[in-house]
Amino acid sequence: VGRVELMMAAFTGVGAASSNGFDSRAASCTRRRASRTTIRMAEELGDSTDKPGPLTTMEWAKVWFDNIRQTYVLKTDDKNAPQASGEIAELQGAFPFALYKYFMKLGAVYTLAFGPKKFYVVSDPVVAKHILRRKSLLYDKGMLADILEGIMGKGLIPADFETWKKRRRAIVPGFHEAFLNRMIRTFSDCTTRMKSRINGEMDRRKGSVVLDLEAEYCSLALDIIGLAVFNYDFNSVTSMNPIIKAVYRMLQEAEWRSKFLIPIWNVEPLNWVVPRLRAFREDQKLLNDTLDDLIELAVSSKSSEDLEQLVQRNYDNVNDPSLLRYLVDLRGEEATCAQLRDDLMTMLIAGHETTASLLTWATYLILQRP
Repeated sequence: VGRVELMMAAFTGVGAASSNGFDSRAASCTRRRASRTTIRMAEELGDSTDKPGPLTTMEWAKVWFDNIRQTYVLKTDDKNAPQASGEIAELQGAFPFALYKYFMKLGAVYTLAFGPKKFYVVSDPVVAKHILRRKSLLYDKGMLADILEGIMGKGLIPADFETWKKRRRAIVPGFHEAFLNRMIRTFSDCTTRMKSRINGEMDRRKGSVVLDLEAEYCSLALDIIGLAVFNYDFNSVTSMNPIIKAVYRMLQEAEWRSKFLIPIWNVEPLNWVVPRLRAFREDQKLLNDTLDDLIELAVSSKSSEDLEQLVQRNYDNVNDPSLLRYLVDLRGEEATCAQLRDDLMTMLIAGHETTASLLTWATYLILQRP
């Protein structure tokens, strides 16, 4: 299987929005394109179950050369998948809308090429299942995982397969019914706080306010994740503190690294010379220290219980209903503080911006068809 970067773009359905509502002809055409692409990809992928080894430097060079040749010379993909070429700037700010535009034009599976970097964008459920479930070991996590490893360590996203299996087995039961029911209250409390701030601003401006919904949802998601995952109130809906700024700067750094051709951050001396890399190290230290303090506090009040006992806890009457509390108290769970920090950092960094993007996209679609 050719090693490519994979970006999963999830859409609510196959179809097209027009001024007159749902365009069934466009939807039918898109479905036919998606079906043809799905069949072709399945045939190309085959039934191999051998896990490929890591790419060598020469193999990476060949991948980049092939990507440039296919993008600028052949104008086609070696799997004959539709190709979208453009500038990175097209995807900034309104990322889902840009992907949706390509989706309507090219179908449910296409390549997105930027110079030597190429991604498959997948919104076809059959292909997504093939990649994520049926043949997941055939696919490298790619550039994004390499970039995020410096931020998330051995968290769920960049982790190797064995670490991922172990951590997933420990974390998933934490999202049990009692915990989720308690989190609904957290969602409500945080949303009410955001609503109160917006209403107050509307009163001050006589009812006329322009909102950046994605920014609002980013703050909301950050507050919710902080409370739900490690019982820390960022209160970013109403204020901005150094920790919140560090989170956003780290996200911006990850985005910048995904576009930069040469991974200069892997050259250790440059991390102390280049201003942006040095600032990243400082932000990372601030976040790591904060999470370490929260983990130390949780460990110091550890109360070991079996999974069944934790599931039956009355989460409405505990001071700390967070996922961190669950992981620390779970009997038999021997994760190191470093691993716990990586898990928390992954949920913090990867969780809140993606949630905000999804909420923004959902709000847009609801407003299109109220």
